[in-house]
Amino acid sequence: MLPKIEHPIHEIELKSINKKVKFRPFLVKEEKILLMALEANDEESMIKAIRQIIQNCVVEPADFNIDELAVYDLEYFFIQLRAHSMGETIETKYTCQNVVNEEKCGNLMDVTINLFDVKLKNENNNSIIKFNDTVGVKMKHPNINSLNQMSEINFSESVTHVVDFIYDCLDCAFDENQVYTKDDISREEFNEFVENMSKTDFDKFENYFTSLPKLSYTIEKTCNRCNFEHKIVLEGIGDFFD
Repeated sequence: MLPKIEHPIHEIELKSINKKVKFRPFLVKEEKILLMALEANDEESMIKAIRQIIQNCVVEPADFNIDELAVYDLEYFFIQLRAHSMGETIETKYTCQNVVNEEKCGNLMDVTINLFDVKLKNENNNSIIKFNDTVGVKMKHPNINSLNQMSEINFSESVTHVVDFIYDCLDCAFDENQVYTKDDISREEFNEFVENMSKTDFDKFENYFTSLPKLSYTIEKTCNRCNFEHKIVLEGIGDFFD
């Protein structure tokens, strides 16, 4: 029987579940899962791959549940996992968009991303939304099961779809006398609650979701053709693996 190869164990603190998680790097079998998802080039395949790879690599705690992770922690965990498994740098290219003599420069520039320098933006996002002095809701951060919905959400178009998504992320509602848990609130009752809001109050939901914590990384790069100084901002896991 061939000998077993020991792998290093790393630790990460995940804020959305307030736990430290130990994990091993992903191996050849996990790298294959990732490459197949990248080749498929669709969001659903990538989400399934991230779920499977993280579940495979977590060592402790034994009761780790990936569905409890907020999207920002899921993405941050995967970025760190990829860095510890395949190296902390990603070599990619960026096309210069600067306009010179009424034409785009178009120079293809080499760009290096250091994954260990990727940080979370908006970490102190407030989950409480107040509509007046006494009435409000407490929201839960979207998790991996919400990723497909999040990419389709448009607050200026399908209100019904948006309200369903908001309801899925609802933790509780409250007034001056009582706290109403999610179990106390039917989807129909919540729809009626939202339909009777002012536009200003409804916009508070959009403000909440747009200010959620997200991965952020800024690259400063000078084009070697036109000398334009670029400030390239990457946000969300898709920007790092496009």
